[in-house]
Amino acid sequence: MDGDKTLAKIGYMSFVKADAVETDNADTCLANGWYWIKENAQGCPINRAPLFVVGAKDCIWQCVFDSQSDSALRRHTADGGTVWDPWEWENPPVADGAEYRTMMRYGGKPVYARRIIVGTAPDSAIAVYPHGLESIVPVGWEGIATDGEAVLPLPFCNHFTVGVDRTNITLSTTENYSGYTVEITLRYCKEED
Repeated sequence: MDGDKTLAKIGYMSFVKADAVETDNADTCLANGWYWIKENAQGCPINRAPLFVVGAKDCIWQCVFDSQSDSALRRHTADGGTVWDPWEWENPPVADGAEYRTMMRYGGKPVYARRIIVGTAPDSAIAVYPHGLESIVPVGWEGIATDGEAVLPLPFCNHFTVGVDRTNITLSTTENYSGYTVEITLRYCKEED
């Protein structure tokens, strides 16, 4: 959704009309147009943000723009506004330990993202760390290793590799990286979805 990134760069507020309706409940925003989400509004995971609503027949789509993370969230309902699907992130901020449902799909299932602080990297060895997530199917990951100054994207020059399965994160090094802390952003589906 490159259009959303462009909106973030030039400022969402320039697209929100002066007559946007203020609301403290996103669930009740059913008519086409711009709304302004107030602090602690019901039905919306972010505060003080512009919300755009578009509907056709009984389908209603909502898109809210988060200026803090330069991302957008969306959701929809196919019954005219009674039952909403969960909010999904375009590009989640991925705070440590928090789970984000994304707009991505894998095999028709929603993809979630979570950042995991794995811990200290091994010294020329293989180390296995449980990620603590249950009933998941990993579909991708990205990671970094940092010593407080240098930041290494993972994998790193065939000297530092990462593997992820349903229960563990495996780090493998051919040199001493024990001074580095590893963070992995894991993307996965849930078996029950």
